[in-house]
Amino acid sequence: MGTSGTDAAHFNGADLSHVVSELIKSVQDLKGQVAAHDELLSKMNRLEAENNDLRANMGKQNQEILRLRGLLSAADHAASSNSGTATAGPELTGPTGPLKSRDSPATKDTPYRHPKNTIFRSRDFLNLNSDPARDDLSWVDVTRQYRPASRPLPSARKIASAARAFSQPDPSAATGFQYIYLTRKRKFTRTEIRGNLRRLGVDPSRILDISFPARSCVALLVHNQYAPDLFKILDSAKVVPLKDFDPLDPVHLADPQFAKDSDSVRSSKLFNLHSDRCIGVLNHIRPHLVLAVGSMFVDQGWIVSEDVQKALVAAFPPGSKTKRPRLAMDHRMKEASDSSDDDSYEEKHLQ
Repeated sequence: MGTSGTDAAHFNGADLSHVVSELIKSVQDLKGQVAAHDELLSKMNRLEAENNDLRANMGKQNQEILRLRGLLSAADHAASSNSGTATAGPELTGPTGPLKSRDSPATKDTPYRHPKNTIFRSRDFLNLNSDPARDDLSWVDVTRQYRPASRPLPSARKIASAARAFSQPDPSAATGFQYIYLTRKRKFTRTEIRGNLRRLGVDPSRILDISFPARSCVALLVHNQYAPDLFKILDSAKVVPLKDFDPLDPVHLADPQFAKDSDSVRSSKLFNLHSDRCIGVLNHIRPHLVLAVGSMFVDQGWIVSEDVQKALVAAFPPGSKTKRPRLAMDHRMKEASDSSDDDSYEEKHLQ
């Protein structure tokens, strides 16, 4: 009997501890569920508040729509009462109110206007003081109101340029081109130079090219007919052109790596640079000037005829509608291009 009582007491104690632990787990699970339910409840409260705000905004928008519809209806009523025309027959609802059909008796004596030709202006509907007759304007009528009365007159420079295209050539007038060299105190871009020349009164369109043959010099390529006018403008502005400037003088070679070379090497390098500069001019001037300017460069001995031919091909590529001018080869160009002596053409020119 004593042994069985001890076992029963031990068994009851083990069951009690197990029950307590299970109760503790159940309480913890309930706490987690309650916390999750509280979070869901707070989210539902936020959603309900947002839903109430949306409903309130929607109600305000509906009221605004009703107000605008009332204004639109009043504008349509005012337009129909002021027009004084009958609306018999089938009606089409358009932006300007009821549109009469093609077969309507009220429109037998008036030309039919397609609804697409009717101008829609929403600001007129909301403005009760607008003129209803303007709602029937066509696109042509509206654009005519904003079309300028007349085109602006061309400038004097454009008139003179157009007149030169039809003027009879003067046999005694100067032909050819030349470079006019000016001093520059600092580095300028070509745009800045053209702007300064324009302020002096020079026509920028008559300046065919601007190059920089030396560090403190700028060269302006002009036609010989415009050269006297340019000299007068420069003289009135007290700008003195450089006389006897030689772009092939080795003193203009400022590259320090050639500072210790002989004069012949420096001259050859400078000649190559000047030739490349002339070829670059032919590649960007107007195509109809390539042949004439290139011939001047060849006469000066700066480039050869093959360079001009390549520039003409670039200016008038095969397949272009503009006919390419033919390059005439005189005996001096032929000798220069076919020379096979030890001395090159550039060295002959520099001697």
